[in-house]
Amino acid sequence: DTFGAIVNNKIIFGNDQYESNKVFFYRTNNGIIVNISEDYLYTVPDDYFVGADGHNVIYNNTFDGDTDLYLFNMVTGLTTTITDNSVEDYFYAIDGNNVIYMNSDGDYDLFLYRIDTTNTTQITDNAVYDRFGGLDGNNLVYYEGDDIYLYETDTGVTTQITVNAVSNSFSGFDGNNIVYRNTEDGDYDLYLYEIDSGDTTQIT
Repeated sequence: DTFGAIVNNKIIFGNDQYESNKVFFYRTNNGIIVNISEDYLYTVPDDYFVGADGHNVIYNNTFDGDTDLYLFNMVTGLTTTITDNSVEDYFYAIDGNNVIYMNSDGDYDLFLYRIDTTNTTQITDNAVYDRFGGLDGNNLVYYEGDDIYLYETDTGVTTQITVNAVSNSFSGFDGNNIVYRNTEDGDYDLYLYEIDSGDTTQIT
């Protein structure tokens, strides 16, 4: 058995007792174990837990030969298919209504899935490898090449935070503040970007 997460008094874990990996959750208030991927209980394709927030669990499944993403609501017991295609989909983060994942169709672009509307939005569409940085509420940080971008999931607005030819690396963010490292001076210095004002301050 492999531990996944604890959310809302439920312990999510993986188990391979049916000759393939399955995802379950355990209710701490009554000791009941629920199989999340019940439809595929006795099939060979694997299910792997990848993320959870609130009442929602994200897992991937290889039933049709590639990796697709699914959402399971632990309150309603309903499963929703997030992706259904012929390429690999890689989960990155879930926060509230927002699920971020990457699609390997040609190049690697980022997508937003909204749980409340079940709508999918392609965030990036370019020829470079887009890398996930972090997700906090409605704010997503990601890379295009060596530069850092902010995408606001509620408005669809994208802001380029760094514009230079040096290496930038995202360090973390919380609420209105994004911290990243930059090698413009020949070494790694820390910078603070404030989302509300758009101001950048060199910290070190």
